[in-house]
Amino acid sequence: MSCRMRGAHYTDCRLIMSSLQDYVKMARIAELAERFDDMKDYIFHVATTLPEGASSIHLTAEERNLFSVAYKALLSPKRSAWRNLVSLSQKEQERHDNTGFTDCLEEAKKGLEEEMLSLCSEVIDVVNKYLLVETDANSESIDDSMYYLKLEGDYYRYEAEFLEGEARSDAVKHAQEKYEQALKVSDANEVSSVNSTLLSLYLNYSVFLYEITDQKELAIKLASKAFDDAIKILDTIPEKDYKESTLILQLLQDNLRLWSSEKEKSLSPVFNKHAIHRHQTGRQTDLIWASFPPSRACQRAGHASPASQHPTRCGSACT
Repeated sequence: MSCRMRGAHYTDCRLIMSSLQDYVKMARIAELAERFDDMKDYIFHVATTLPEGASSIHLTAEERNLFSVAYKALLSPKRSAWRNLVSLSQKEQERHDNTGFTDCLEEAKKGLEEEMLSLCSEVIDVVNKYLLVETDANSESIDDSMYYLKLEGDYYRYEAEFLEGEARSDAVKHAQEKYEQALKVSDANEVSSVNSTLLSLYLNYSVFLYEITDQKELAIKLASKAFDDAIKILDTIPEKDYKESTLILQLLQDNLRLWSSEKEKSLSPVFNKHAIHRHQTGRQTDLIWASFPPSRACQRAGHASPASQHPTRCGSACT
C-alpha cells in the first residue's frame, strides 16, 4: 500500500489498497491526524464490505472502536454547535429585536440538523444491514449484539435531541426499544455486571431516561443498581477490561452525584461505604470512589481505548 498526503487532503487510496486491513490502517492514521471525515470513510468501507459468501460482517474490537470513534468525533461538535445556536436563538427572541438575525440562526440550525440526521441515519443503517447478527452462545457474539443495539439506541437518542413532533417521538420510541433489546440480550445470557459493554449500556440508557424522557427517578434507580451490582464483584474484572469498566463506573457515579444535587439531596453516604481494592502481582491499586471529584461537563480523560477524545454530552456524562 502506498498512500500519501497532497496539500490539505489525502489522495484517494482505494485503487491501491490491497486489503481491508489497509483501510483499517488508514483509519488509524486519519484518527491520529484528527481527520475524522477520512477516518469515517475508511472504516465505513470496512464495515460495509461483505466477505465472499458471508451475509454479515464481524468487526474486530479495534475496528468496532474505530467505527464508533469516527462517527462520534464527527457528530459531537455538531451537537455542541447546535446547542449553542439554540441558546443564541432563545436570547435573540427574548430581546424582541427583529433584525433578521434570528432567521439566520434558524437557517444555520436547520443545516446542522440535516447534517446530524444524515450521520445518525448512516450509523443506524450500517448497523442494521451489516453488523447486527443473530446472537449465539459465543461470548463475542453476545457482546457484539449488546454493543450494536446500544449504538443504535445512542444514535436514535441523538436524533431525539434535535428532532421535533412525530419525528422526535419515533426517535424516542426506537431508542428505548434498542436499549431494552440490549438489556434483554444481557439478561438472557447472564452477562457479568462488570462487563464494560453492559456498564456502558446502563450509563447511556440512564442518560436517555433522565434527559430525553424525563424519567428521572427511573434513571437514578437504573444507574444506582448498575453501580452497586458491579461494585460487589469488582475483583472479577479481567485485567484487560479493568480500566475501561472502572472508568464507566466513575461516570455512573458522576451522573448520580449530578442528578442527586439537582434534587438538593446528597447521595454521598451511599458511595462513602465503597472502597474498591484491586490486588495485582506485586502491587495494589486502591480506588476510593467517594474521593472522585464531581464530573466536569464534556470531559472523559483517561479512557482506556482510542475513544479518549470522545466529547460527552454537556451535563450528564455518557459514552
